[in-house]
Amino acid sequence: MSRIFCLITTLLLLPISLPAQAPNKALTAKQVVELASKSVPSFARNNLIGIHGERSEISFNPTVWYVWFYVPGAMQNGSRVKVAGGVVQEVREGLTELGRARIMPYEPEEVILPSKFAIDSHQALARLKQIPDLRSVNLTAVSFDLRKPATRFSPVWIIRLWGRYAIGVEPRFLGTGEVSAETGEVIRFRRAPRWLR
Repeated sequence: MSRIFCLITTLLLLPISLPAQAPNKALTAKQVVELASKSVPSFARNNLIGIHGERSEISFNPTVWYVWFYVPGAMQNGSRVKVAGGVVQEVREGLTELGRARIMPYEPEEVILPSKFAIDSHQALARLKQIPDLRSVNLTAVSFDLRKPATRFSPVWIIRLWGRYAIGVEPRFLGTGEVSAETGEVIRFRRAPRWLR
């Protein structure tokens, strides 16, 4: 009995080395869509309508994403999947737009074709950062929206930026950029009004 007790005591006192944990890597929009698509019926997995990556208070990249799918037969033909911290947190049907007034069901014309979604979120941001207005800016946070505007066949990234133009200044909203998700072309950048900067 005492031998067993000594063995157990010795094992408990031995140092235990745990495998090193990889640091949390921010997901890109395409990775989020792939993850979210597993939560909708298989026939609707390519029926992407829109993506929203929320500005994070703890990270440069969004940690909370919303992905909308056109799902015939669902309430209002739509499903929204919330992904937070790389995990699906919620699936809701119906009109679940953030900050948009909408009363009509989702339509097939809103679906973003996979062939038109060539530029991922991080690639769109990299293209936007190349414009002269942003080359010397210290960015601190970003939010992403992907939609297919009624006036265009191709989806467009709407990217909102926060940061500082000078060291020692508090980060502020800097402006909004638009980048084609098909070609990566920077369509425009609107600087925030002076009273917001």
